[in-house]
Amino acid sequence: MSGDDLVYRRYVNKIGIKSEQNPTGLSEEEIRTEIAKMNPLDKKVIENEERAVIQQEIEKQIGKGNNDPAAMQKAIETHNNQISTFADTYFSDKRNNPEKTRTIGGVELSEAEFQATRTEFINDFSVKDGKARIAELLLNNDEAMAKAYLFLKYEDKISQALTRKFNDGKNFVFDQLGFNPADKGGNYQQNDGMSQEEMINRLNAPEGTYSEKGQ
Repeated sequence: MSGDDLVYRRYVNKIGIKSEQNPTGLSEEEIRTEIAKMNPLDKKVIENEERAVIQQEIEKQIGKGNNDPAAMQKAIETHNNQISTFADTYFSDKRNNPEKTRTIGGVELSEAEFQATRTEFINDFSVKDGKARIAELLLNNDEAMAKAYLFLKYEDKISQALTRKFNDGKNFVFDQLGFNPADKGGNYQQNDGMSQEEMINRLNAPEGTYSEKGQ
């Protein structure tokens, strides 16, 4: 905070901003105008006093013991161990509903991809050299945080949209082959030029490798 901001903080705490609930206060503009007229020496005294008050408030919140390097290092080690323990459980191949755990917004990761993420998760959330990489990736990036929030909030909607896209693509294939997947009992209608068996073989064959009988 600048010197003027600290002085402003002092007067707001002392007299408050003018409102219906505080008719004896002053507007922000009035306070700022008077601060600009103040003697620099008087302003400096108030600035230093306010910085001392803020420092005391911070120390009460975090505790003076956290200023001890040994205590801070122990807290970091405890945090990192908790991250590793959580990752060992969450990314375990013995977890409950492994397929559901690997499904993100309707997209299922392979087990190999999921396990590879375990190491990245630990590296990003563990504190190294006084900071955690996740802070740079997410917590200190408002846009990235907003995207993560939107994903979590609308994950089901994203999953439904992907499912619709998948079904649209599948139906396009059936349309191109001339078959109706919703025929009686789920059976496929036969096209004039292709049997159901031929259609299934064509869909299952690697692209470019299918050949009809007799060819």
